[in-house]
Amino acid sequence: MSKATHNGTCQVCGRTHAVNNKWGDLAKHGYTVQFNYFRGTCKGSDNSPLEVSKVLALETIKDCLTQAERFNAVTPDQIKLIKVIVKVRCDEDGWYAGAWEKKEVMMNATEWEAHRLSLSSQYSGYLGNSRTFEDAQERAVSALKREAAFLIDHAGMLEFRIETHYGQPLQRRESDIERIKETFDSMPEAYTRAEELKLEGWKARVSRRNYDSHTTLTATR
Repeated sequence: MSKATHNGTCQVCGRTHAVNNKWGDLAKHGYTVQFNYFRGTCKGSDNSPLEVSKVLALETIKDCLTQAERFNAVTPDQIKLIKVIVKVRCDEDGWYAGAWEKKEVMMNATEWEAHRLSLSSQYSGYLGNSRTFEDAQERAVSALKREAAFLIDHAGMLEFRIETHYGQPLQRRESDIERIKETFDSMPEAYTRAEELKLEGWKARVSRRNYDSHTTLTATR
């Protein structure tokens, strides 16, 4: 891909990313790289930026609000499994074979209580400071409600992005912006020069420096 000249807004995450010059789609983003391989990408990757299309943004808003409603409807008695951190022996080959490692497992009420009784006070934090399974259920519901609040906020952010970005031109990347900075002895001279630059497609701004009374003109295009 040739060097991107413009940025666009992702319809899913709402962030600004480079736009492919040839296809007009957003570059891959939202990923991590491990062992030279991509791990996960934002759903908005390889899709049109919000400035061009809002179809995916509207779908994302709907999905966020639907999931938030589902999370907010969950009650503690509906939580049958709780995620717990346990210490296990590593069963892989190598110098670390047999070493202790932490692992996340899902436990029902019976398993959770048996695990709690097996823990010394030193490792009670592995239960997330929950004293009973019912307490753990309450904490799980609280976590879902926090996630629901985040989804609602994200949907609101995308709705705002649609209002402010959809149908707008793509943003030129900073490295491709031309800049001018000139100094004048008087404001009229600076404004005259600014008008000349505007005719050539520049965006000009005039400001006065108080410490030496000089006038500065800056312009970009």
